Amino acid sequence: MQGAGTELFKALYIACIAIGAFLFLLLLSKQHRSRPGNKILAVFMLFLQIPTLSAYCQLALKEIPFLLLAASQCLILVYGPITYLLLCTVFKPEKINRLIYLHFLPFIVIYALKFSFSPEYTVYAWFPFVGLVLLYLCINTVILVQERQQLTTLHQQYGNTAFYWFIFIVAGIGALTLYDIVIISLYLKGVYLSPAWWYSMTLALCGYLLMASAFSIWRPEIFYNIRCKKHLNNKVKTLKLQASVASELTQKIHETLQEYELFKDNELTLLKLAKAVGVSSHLLSEVLNVHMKTSFYELLNHYRLTSALDMLENKPQSLSIIDIAFSAGFNNKNTFYRVFKERTGVTPSTYLSNTQRAV
Repeated sequence: MQGAGTELFKALYIACIAIGAFLFLLLLSKQHRSRPGNKILAVFMLFLQIPTLSAYCQLALKEIPFLLLAASQCLILVYGPITYLLLCTVFKPEKINRLIYLHFLPFIVIYALKFSFSPEYTVYAWFPFVGLVLLYLCINTVILVQERQQLTTLHQQYGNTAFYWFIFIVAGIGALTLYDIVIISLYLKGVYLSPAWWYSMTLALCGYLLMASAFSIWRPEIFYNIRCKKHLNNKVKTLKLQASVASELTQKIHETLQEYELFKDNELTLLKLAKAVGVSSHLLSEVLNVHMKTSFYELLNHYRLTSALDMLENKPQSLSIIDIAFSAGFNNKNTFYRVFKERTGVTPSTYLSNTQRAV
């Protein structure tokens, strides 16, 4: 590739790298980093910048730096862990803690040692790659099978927005894994693809990366809660609280939220609220789901919206509607508008106009 074509690809790569860096920082900004899943997506974006940087260096410097080349050839090792962590964020949030980044240890170890023993791909060097890919494939498949009811609920309740965004992310990672397996297998057989193919596929990867990152920032509230009404059966064990005890705990939950205004903390979790109430997270979850007929985030959104409505009716001129939403504890504009319209039937701006006319 020469002349104008080379310069065009270089410009496109620079644009993708710049936009990707901006979205990476935005995902980790104060406003967005507290949202579940955003740190994982930021890490994913960082890894997917490697092929773009490699392609740009190949065009601009006529060679790929050693560190980038090594990282590119080990990139397949991060796809399984990323998928696992995203699935856990949606279906098993209790497993998300600081230790989750240990899932990237195989990538780090093999990246550090790969060229110490084998500078090129060989059949023997390919074994740990395939083994780790198959391991995470099995783990992720088990999670999807175990949570198929919640996956169905996700489809029914989030319709054409969050559900398809989630499928887009996971399916894209699956396609990247398959693509790397095919490419490396062809390499082992002595089949090499043309540079034009590599550059085109890298641009396609850039497009996927930017779309995934942008939708991650402005997506509907998929990671916060899957409001799945689980049917109790003989296989599900509950604490079966007495009505009087459940009533006392219900009152204490309301008192704790109202007295300390915990709902205004946009990083409030089920565990934090349970500690404030003085019960276990399992017991709190049972009281909410079984006795109060609600979920943790539905309860928080109820209090947050009540607070927002009060602030709208007594709105200081210095505060915008979005400022009020964040002050009330909402994490993002989409959630605030959705919850607001579900309860009032109008948008916040319409509600504010009606209130001002009434005065």
